Amino acid sequence: VVGRWFRVTLTVTNTGWTAAANVTAGIWPQAGGAFVAVQGGPVPAGPVSLAPDAAATFTWTYSAAGVGTVTFGGSVTGSLGACGGDLLESAGPTDVSILPAPALDVALDADASPVVAGQWIRIALTATNSGGSDATGLTPELNVGGSATLVFESGPVPAGGVTLAPGEPVTFAWTYSVAGGGSILLSATAVGDFGVAGSASAARTALAAARLAARLAVVPASANPGDAVAVTLTVTNTGGEDAAGITPGLSLDAGAALTAVAGPTPAGPLALPAGGSTTFAWTFSATGCGTPSFTVTATVGGLAALTGRPLAASAATGVVVAAQPPPDIAVAVTSGPVPARPGGPVTYRIVVANSGVATI
Repeated sequence: VVGRWFRVTLTVTNTGWTAAANVTAGIWPQAGGAFVAVQGGPVPAGPVSLAPDAAATFTWTYSAAGVGTVTFGGSVTGSLGACGGDLLESAGPTDVSILPAPALDVALDADASPVVAGQWIRIALTATNSGGSDATGLTPELNVGGSATLVFESGPVPAGGVTLAPGEPVTFAWTYSVAGGGSILLSATAVGDFGVAGSASAARTALAAARLAARLAVVPASANPGDAVAVTLTVTNTGGEDAAGITPGLSLDAGAALTAVAGPTPAGPLALPAGGSTTFAWTFSATGCGTPSFTVTATVGGLAALTGRPLAASAATGVVVAAQPPPDIAVAVTSGPVPARPGGPVTYRIVVANSGVATI
């Protein structure tokens, strides 16, 4: 593989009946020499002696510099020792194919933004071998940063030690839970043997979950019979996620001295964006009948727009309506001239007056 080193060996065996002395060996590229460079050898350097049936292996180290086929040839020289005479043998040819180095195309992905606190997020690193030879020993590394709070749950799957043939992909996956809103900054690297590596980055956004807060106001909180009483419920979405289907409700203690006139306005349901607020209003009339001191309770419900999670909030306050005093009736009777003349008309006038508050 281009960029890597490899070894070429030449094994010499004495098949004769006498010892061979001064044995040396050599190899060289007969073709494709531009694709390789010798880095060392032979080992052993020689010369060596070989007894009958003995063997020796000479090793050279080459580096691969280009893609192609290299044809190696070799030769062995020596002497017949005590008997004299020279030996010369040739070896090869042997072909070595130099392949393109592996390369990684890397992509990092995560569940689509935005994610909401309370949800889980899956992060995936896909590495594809775009080179011409196997990529071996691939292991992923993931770094998670940003202002959001993420809690590790599992991964990577697979754990590593992966081999990819040319053109083959693999996806490493992690799972985190989102505990708080903010930015999510991701960077990942796939690292393999012989320095093969690739990296990628991605960014996502995490939102704080939608949350409702309710504030109830009653004006006046102390009323006299006949007074108009205004009730308002202000609802605020304090989260980072939109809310939908916001609908108010209002209840009074049994026997409360109020009579409904109008409301709520608006009736709902409404949408409430993150950080937004709205006010619902009711109108009542205070009566002198019923319980003069009672509690007004407001509720509001809806759904988180992204997750569908139910939302609810409530608030309550006390109201006092003054007791209505009883009617105060006075009757006055007046008549015509006194004494009356026999046979003459007599006129009587009766005046009824109510000096109290209650109507009769």
